[in-house]
Amino acid sequence: MKKSLLLFLAAVFTMAAPTHSEATSDSVSKHRFKLHMAKMTRDMPQTLISHEWMFVDFDNVRYNLGGLADVDNDEITIKRTGIYHIEAGFMIRLGTQVGWCSTFVDINGIGVLDNETKIGQNGDCYTELSRDVLLSAGDVLTLRIIQASGSTHSTMGTTPTEGRVVSFSVRQVSLNRMHH
Repeated sequence: MKKSLLLFLAAVFTMAAPTHSEATSDSVSKHRFKLHMAKMTRDMPQTLISHEWMFVDFDNVRYNLGGLADVDNDEITIKRTGIYHIEAGFMIRLGTQVGWCSTFVDINGIGVLDNETKIGQNGDCYTELSRDVLLSAGDVLTLRIIQASGSTHSTMGTTPTEGRVVSFSVRQVSLNRMHH
């Protein structure tokens, strides 16, 4: 069972792009294409002032198939129209404070996807967003995060005791429409 799953995944990640004649035909959805996907992380802690939206200053590209990720400008640019699965999240330690934290994905400068997590006293605040969205070639995605605890906190780093780092990923799941 595991071997067949690995063979299937290997086939999916090595699919060939359609030729020009295939791409102009009506049956483009039946042809294989290379998946576009990218993941950026913030591996060093980033300071967050309470109640202030901050764009994430990414410092690492985990993968970048299709050339989507731009860590220098902290954005992901869509190269091909289609349905994409977007995931974003981060964690902070609030200690004895009460508060909340939230992620917000901007598409072309407009905030369209958000997720908020409320936490109690003596807790960590972890928030994660996970959505499928129709995106167009040229769309630019950025990630903003916020925490509201009444004082300054930092996102988690990569050491085992610090928990989850800030992450932002996009994975193409369809060429141009959802299949029911």
